[in-house]
Amino acid sequence: MSEAFLHSVAEYASLIVDCLAMARAREVVEVTQAPGGIARQIVPYLEQYDGRLTVIDPAPDAEFLHWQMLQPQVISVAAHSLDAVGLQNDVDAWILDGDHNYHTVSNELRMVSSLADRDGRPVLAFVHDVGWPWGRRDFYGQPDRIPSHARHAAGRHLPAVPDELCLWGGDQAAYAVQEGGPRNGVLSAVEDFLRDSREMDLSLAYAHVPAIFGLGVIYDKAAPYAAALAQRLAPWDRNPLLARMEDNRLRQIGADPRWSDVA
Repeated sequence: MSEAFLHSVAEYASLIVDCLAMARAREVVEVTQAPGGIARQIVPYLEQYDGRLTVIDPAPDAEFLHWQMLQPQVISVAAHSLDAVGLQNDVDAWILDGDHNYHTVSNELRMVSSLADRDGRPVLAFVHDVGWPWGRRDFYGQPDRIPSHARHAAGRHLPAVPDELCLWGGDQAAYAVQEGGPRNGVLSAVEDFLRDSREMDLSLAYAHVPAIFGLGVIYDKAAPYAAALAQRLAPWDRNPLLARMEDNRLRQIGADPRWSDVA
């Protein structure tokens, strides 16, 4: 994708790093399928606090691996998220930006919550792509890795939303033919996780930043840093101006034939 089009969770680096600092997070896990993800932007923060970043990516590229070898505080785990998230320990914060579908994200969040309970840590998770297009539509980077009962009818052409914007992924990628409905998309996974958490008497807050494909922040209301985090996120949370700007941005991108992929 052209660098002219903002698309990466790395665009949120300053906000995420501020939140990590408020939480005094030292053990951070990033789930990604994008080259490099947000790792480079987080490392300077971790260096200050003797922290560690674990990057879970099923196919890390050579450039990232070369960089990672020079970073003692960065660990690369070449695995799919659902095979690796549950093996982590004492994690203070999660950045979830992997396979953007309901099955994957809902299971990631369930494991995050279970690990937080086991390790006595508050939940703090940043979830990218809670906005259009993957908020209400599953994206399958490798469709055959999703159980058939959890996979919507999918194809290679994404219908025009908004206007005539069409997106294409990698050679194996597919998208749910229909947008919306139960158990479809990243935001739907987040909402169902929050609903289930309330039913289990877990007190979680959610902030929704409607820009650059959307960033969701899930955090424990009982965490010692919760009030500071809420204050930091308040100007961004469901900001109507950001939402209008994002809609306009997507329309402009859709009119540019150079735009051919989303991360």
